Amino acid sequence: MSDLPRSNSALPSAVSPSAERSDATIVRKNYTDEEVTLIYELARLSFETGNHRRAETLARGLVAVAPDFIPSYLVLAAVLAFAKSYDQASDYIQSALRLNEDSLEAQLLGASIYLTQGNFTMAGTMLGEASEGVKRNEDIDPVLRNFYEIQLARFEGR
Repeated sequence: MSDLPRSNSALPSAVSPSAERSDATIVRKNYTDEEVTLIYELARLSFETGNHRRAETLARGLVAVAPDFIPSYLVLAAVLAFAKSYDQASDYIQSALRLNEDSLEAQLLGASIYLTQGNFTMAGTMLGEASEGVKRNEDIDPVLRNFYEIQLARFEGR
């Protein structure tokens, strides 16, 4: 885990890539779990401090070297959504969900993007799936729970 402070972002904080990647991927791409985690943290921090170009560059690099590391797709989706490239952002959300259909962060970020696009069918689907994850996880991160509640309110208020 990283010593960086936890953010108020819906993007996951420091995660253990070993839970997300196989040993074969690490060997094939020559990056250790620690290196992937540090690059991810730098991408996330870059996004949160407004350096979106750097965040995008780092996240694209992570997708290339660690293609089954879900958080890199989420940073990339967030950067692209911020740049109003919603279709591309949605593609990265779908990539993350193909890797883990139960990723609450991907479901919520996807719901937010689809709501912004006005795609209420997909937003509703994502929120429904996220709702199940929120109910199953009693000790969910308060920031993530708050992000869920905001997206739900946006959906209900459409």
